[in-house]
Amino acid sequence: MALPSGTIFITDDLIGALDDRHVMAVIAHEAGHVDKRHGLRKIIQSSVIGILVTWYVGDISAVAAAAPTALMQAKYSRDLEREADAYAVEVLRLNSMPPSLLAEALEGLERSHAGQPGKASQSGALAYLSTHPATSERLEWLRAQH
Repeated sequence: MALPSGTIFITDDLIGALDDRHVMAVIAHEAGHVDKRHGLRKIIQSSVIGILVTWYVGDISAVAAAAPTALMQAKYSRDLEREADAYAVEVLRLNSMPPSLLAEALEGLERSHAGQPGKASQSGALAYLSTHPATSERLEWLRAQH
């Protein structure tokens, strides 16, 4: 996880689930969030969307105003994840490491979360609320980057 300050947190669970090369691929992805200032961009974007939706919808319940905001923010967040994936691919290539390491890391993380509530891949209507693209979509794109 990368914070807007540039701090990247690595959990014990991540270290336990992946080998060093795969952890490096995940760190490259998180470094993409830092380098592209995704944390700050998300804060600004969520503020702007909230203001626009409230202005457009008017003074109605907060729940009704929050729904379109949540959908727009989730889409924006998925785009930032794709951008961080592309950054990681470039970092891996520059370090003579195959981009497939990130794909393998995603698979390893998905396996480590199998059966845990709220950790499985989303599909259908719930995919629109997800902050990350579907793992299958990311794997397909990453494998095409060889």
